Amino acid sequence: CTPKLDRLVTEEGMLFDNLFADGNRTIRGIEGILSSFPPLPGDSILARDRTDNVESLARVLKRDGYETLFLYSGKGTFDYIESYSLPNGWDRLIQEWDFTNVTHRTAWGVCDEDMYHRSIEEMRAMHAAKKPFFVSTLGVSNHLPFTFPAGRIQDNSKTRKAAVRYADWAIWDFIRLAKREAFWKDTIFVIIADHGARVYGSQTIPSKSYMIPMYIVGGPVPHQRISTLGCQLDVAPTVLGMVGRPYDSMFFGHDLLAQTDPSQSRCVMHHNRSIAVYRDQRQVIFGLNKSIELFTGDPKSGSMIEVEELDPIAKQLQQDGTALFQVADELYMHRAYRVREP
Repeated sequence: CTPKLDRLVTEEGMLFDNLFADGNRTIRGIEGILSSFPPLPGDSILARDRTDNVESLARVLKRDGYETLFLYSGKGTFDYIESYSLPNGWDRLIQEWDFTNVTHRTAWGVCDEDMYHRSIEEMRAMHAAKKPFFVSTLGVSNHLPFTFPAGRIQDNSKTRKAAVRYADWAIWDFIRLAKREAFWKDTIFVIIADHGARVYGSQTIPSKSYMIPMYIVGGPVPHQRISTLGCQLDVAPTVLGMVGRPYDSMFFGHDLLAQTDPSQSRCVMHHNRSIAVYRDQRQVIFGLNKSIELFTGDPKSGSMIEVEELDPIAKQLQQDGTALFQVADELYMHRAYRVREP
């Protein structure tokens, strides 16, 4: 369904092929990718009442003099995007009613190409003003009723596969146009899914459904494939590592390009009321009433096996997972998930 991106990754850029989403909703993807914050049980921090001053990738870069902008094809009320972004480091939010001369509109908002074309206009203006910039975009084409502009791809059926093909075309078109701009040579572009297409499987947390791609391309990006295990928490630290400037943050993720010990690579996940941490062929799941489950195997296989007893490695993983989620909860509840600025 993605012929354009499939071809791109064989020619240029950096493909991360062992990455997992932190949840199965957009709201979980946002907190994981942009705030590097673990998925706590219950609601995402975007939907909670203490998210007016939390750390984010935009905050880190804004402290370093960057202009920051969030573009969303739909309405900013969706998944609390507006109430999350504007108080937490983004200077501006461009949403559905800010787009003019719209090519195509669905029940969710404007089509992907309109969002990408507007983002190029905004980046061009910021670059002309000699300002470094951080721009976040979120498209909506891959949603019912699966409609998009005619003439972009051969399949004009109102199906998910056709919508994915259109999203693929729109990303390719964006990269094609961005290459013509002066900012291409010193900008990195990160393309990542907010979550998988759908969740299926008999596991408490069906890990295979959480597999997502991340593709990074741009003037300074080398061509390579990265198979280090990671999750959405690792996106922000990895991007900041590629930028190469010193920074302070509260982020829970790791720089995947600086990970020297593969056995320490881990990912966290959320499904319904369960949360989990996976590392070294073991997935420890924390459920209601302090229940603990252990699954072993490759999360990509779709057939991990439940085990009754925790071995020493799994016991250590349980302790590490408990610490990670407990610290995250306490930082959030005490409004301490932020770098205190002078």
